[in-house]
Amino acid sequence: MEPMLALLRRYLVLESGTDVVDWRDFSAIMLLLDPGVYTAEVMESLYMKVSTLCPELLPIGESEAPAAAKPKRTLRLEPLLAWIFGQEALPTTTSHQGPSLHRQGSMKRQKTAEMETPRSPDVLLVQSMTGVTLLAVGLEDVKSLSVTGLKERVGSVVGRCIDEVQLLVGTRHLQDDEVLESLIAEQSPLELSLVTVQVPQFDPQIDALAQLDTLKRMLMTHSQEYQLEAAQHFRKVLSAERGPPIDQVIELGVVPRLIQLSGEREFAALQFEALWALTNVAAGDQLQTQYVVDQGAVPVIVEQLSSPNEDVAEQAVWAIGNIAGDSVQLRDVILSAGALRPMIRMLDAFSEKMSRLRNTAWALSNLVRGKPSPELELVMPLLDALAKPLRGNDEEVLRDVCWALSYMSDGTNDRIAAVLNSSVSCERLVDLLEHRSHSVQVPALRVVGNIATGEDWQTQRLLDAGLLRPLRNLLTHNKKGIRKESFWTLSNVLGGTAAQVRAVYEAGYFRDVLRGLHDLAADVRKEATWALSNASSQLFPELITHLINIGAVESLEASVLPSVDWVLEMEDKVVCVALDFFMNLLKATEEGKGEEFSKVRAQIPVPKLRLLADIYGEEVPEKAAKLLEKFFPDE
Repeated sequence: MEPMLALLRRYLVLESGTDVVDWRDFSAIMLLLDPGVYTAEVMESLYMKVSTLCPELLPIGESEAPAAAKPKRTLRLEPLLAWIFGQEALPTTTSHQGPSLHRQGSMKRQKTAEMETPRSPDVLLVQSMTGVTLLAVGLEDVKSLSVTGLKERVGSVVGRCIDEVQLLVGTRHLQDDEVLESLIAEQSPLELSLVTVQVPQFDPQIDALAQLDTLKRMLMTHSQEYQLEAAQHFRKVLSAERGPPIDQVIELGVVPRLIQLSGEREFAALQFEALWALTNVAAGDQLQTQYVVDQGAVPVIVEQLSSPNEDVAEQAVWAIGNIAGDSVQLRDVILSAGALRPMIRMLDAFSEKMSRLRNTAWALSNLVRGKPSPELELVMPLLDALAKPLRGNDEEVLRDVCWALSYMSDGTNDRIAAVLNSSVSCERLVDLLEHRSHSVQVPALRVVGNIATGEDWQTQRLLDAGLLRPLRNLLTHNKKGIRKESFWTLSNVLGGTAAQVRAVYEAGYFRDVLRGLHDLAADVRKEATWALSNASSQLFPELITHLINIGAVESLEASVLPSVDWVLEMEDKVVCVALDFFMNLLKATEEGKGEEFSKVRAQIPVPKLRLLADIYGEEVPEKAAKLLEKFFPDE
């Protein structure tokens, strides 16, 4: 009883030099010391019994005072403890039977087979502060037992997590790094006293931001209940739409703990919350995302892509998407960690679960996004996997699948060939140019435009898929970006073979090209100029006549060379492209110098060519001078 008496005197005595304690404080301490025995109901019943039967425990003078004059319920500590521990059993109430401090029932035992093997003597005893033995450990068990392991075993006995268990050697706290065998060598059996402490609790009435330290302590415990509650609150504060406290959470030092808990597969709910919180940290700026990676999150998150719990797997996908979308460097970290193949499997597994399919398609698009592009061999397996969702109808999935294909087809012709040789359907890509949403049209058009930059056979695949059917409407789309991309695509088709140029002519596209030359957007006019110039490299009689009749020369002059001031502001390359068109058209009609040649020659703006030859750049003056020298030597 002496260690307990010293402890209680230290914390409970109301006035120095006295032995008086407040019963409420005493009850609270007893509840912590032995929660299975000293319940609130038992302590209330005990007080009633003490105050009635044992007035000598009351402070001197208080036992004679009337009840109305007793504002506090106070008792003398040492005789109180002596009285409690001297009783045969705790008092009972009508509704609760308090457990006895002494063993009840027969002490006789039957001999069993198990008893024939002698048990090693107990060398370590853990007792409650009331002297009840909670745990006895034999010599063989102690050899492999750490202080932390002992706390876990004690916690399981009293129904507390390890963080709520404190062990005393006398009045000294037992430290986690102490060696039990060494202590037993000095004192056997080693008697330890259990003191339970309370882990700080989250108060729902107080703003969570004001309780981040409390949440950290809860997250750091060994109690999955506390960990889950803390992870949920961290997730919620990090989900704020405006100004989530990402830096505060990082400075608090809980990100490594969240990463650790993300890998605890035996508790999927905790994994999910921890991953969600990490996902929100990784949604921050580049430094914040890099911090998550530097703490070792990527291997843990990638491992959860194969989790049997779909919620956990989907949350891992979301985290991967945030990290990969931050930068090319982090994208490559994710790819190097082996994230692509499990995500491809998930793309198929989630085909009937739209929200999860959307997240996976988005994350995969981030895995192939950015320059320099990832190695083609590394991401090649993704192409066939994208073919199936490309055939679907969900707008968000189609958008992200098309963006992924646009990133993969951007670059050298072998990338374009990889797309065309996969299961991805050119016909489906062309159909999506007519999708009701421009969020799908834009990336689909980008894929088609990339393919059109390739070799002639690659461009022909688009024409065979019916490209010229939907492309015309996009040339006059109300969004400038779509008009620009459409003319860019058309210019690349017109840069192909004579048969491909003829296909565009027979589809009646050249009046649309001239309209593009007068678009209000300079970017659109530039692409229309390229389209017209590229077509002039594969002229044939019907096209020459058509261009003369619809006023192609005058339209190009008005677009590219409207005035001296305008010419000085024009991009050199655009002016060169326009001059190439003039040259090609004159060359095509030069033979015989017939009526068409005369018409074209008369339409060429010679004064502006002379201006260009004298004052404009390097390449432009040379081209202008060649035109004048060859076709206008006398002017």
